[in-house]
Amino acid sequence: SQEEEILSQEEEILSQEEEILSQGEEDWGSFLEIYPTLRVQFQWKRFRANETNSWYYATADCPNKTQGIEGVNLFKTEKAAMRYVQSKPQLAAACQEPKGKIDLNRVAFGDIYPILRQEFQWKHFAASGGDLVSSWYYATADCQKRNQGIEGVNLFKTEEAVMRYVQSKPQLAAACMFMIQQRISEPRKKKTSKKKKKKTNKGIKQMRWEDVSFNDVYSILKREYGWKHLPGDLSNPWYYASPDCPGKGKGVEGVNLFKSEDAVVSYLKSNPTLASEFAEILNIKDVKIVETKKKKVDNIRIKKKEKEIVDSSESEQEHSKTWDTVSFRDIYPILREQHGWKYFNGDLANPWYYGTCAKKSEGVEGVNFFKSEDAVLRFVQSNPELSSAISDALGKSSDESDANSEAESMAAESEAESNVVDQKKQNMVI
Repeated sequence: SQEEEILSQEEEILSQEEEILSQGEEDWGSFLEIYPTLRVQFQWKRFRANETNSWYYATADCPNKTQGIEGVNLFKTEKAAMRYVQSKPQLAAACQEPKGKIDLNRVAFGDIYPILRQEFQWKHFAASGGDLVSSWYYATADCQKRNQGIEGVNLFKTEEAVMRYVQSKPQLAAACMFMIQQRISEPRKKKTSKKKKKKTNKGIKQMRWEDVSFNDVYSILKREYGWKHLPGDLSNPWYYASPDCPGKGKGVEGVNLFKSEDAVVSYLKSNPTLASEFAEILNIKDVKIVETKKKKVDNIRIKKKEKEIVDSSESEQEHSKTWDTVSFRDIYPILREQHGWKYFNGDLANPWYYGTCAKKSEGVEGVNFFKSEDAVLRFVQSNPELSSAISDALGKSSDESDANSEAESMAAESEAESNVVDQKKQNMVI
């Protein structure tokens, strides 16, 4: 009887502890509410769980899913990750620290949603057939189906509702603003000169991607990141897509859809986070990420020859064209002719919408559908592969323009010389 009493007392104590713990978790809210802070301030990461649609969460020092230590730097459930955060006073204080109100009036839904989708596992569903207002519904990571979501909690039927929800979550709003600023600033970073680059890279062994086969790369993408392959075309039997790609017909090339193995590898090289993670997973020794040799619009050099009659010599002057001087009219013809973009009827504020989607109703704003010229420019700047292609096209057209102008100048000089000869002949006749 005494043993039974002791057991009952222990059970009662355990139940009380569980009740206290559950109350604490309710006060904290869900793990997904604090994950933005962990992601931005403490560089936490996530890995896709084996054969499920769930995620593992890990601290910054966890190299990968297989080498992480469960309960120390790797957590296989949101509940386990939450308990770890609560057990670390400094971490807990940062996650519970009240944030000031973040002003989202300066950003559009097209800026926010790609971050929600890529970093925080949001998703979108086609709106119900009777909905005449919205084409898409948007949902948080914990909403599995449209008919299972709770409107205003984890399901939102308009873009405005999503923006209001993000605004009401200070940590999520702060994380989104931080990542937007990162994406805007990254394309504008100018590359160092060759001399400076040699000095900074001295003594550092560069990563050799040629030593790694595509099969090694893709097996990791598929296993760790949830990538998939789709039937391709005559040139490329397979296309490759990230988890957020809705399908071959709706994917955005260079963003979540890649039509060749080389395109996949180029994408990895252009993404420092992915490149470093792959270096760790593949156990490549003494590796530093090699900067990709993609041309940014900031580095476009348009050579223009100007003839100067100084000591009978010619001088060459370079003019650099940056994103500040590149307009929408410069890039849209390239997008339309070389990348299959199109335009649709817009609204009172923006007479035209732009995108790669087949129909306006099928587009996802910020991914393959854009409601303003500024939104298109921001998307191009944030996409290394697309910005590189446009850089090349702008540089080529500039060279052709210079060649044409030089030819016109030579023709004008020839015509002037001919006129002088004719005039002399007339004078001789007189």
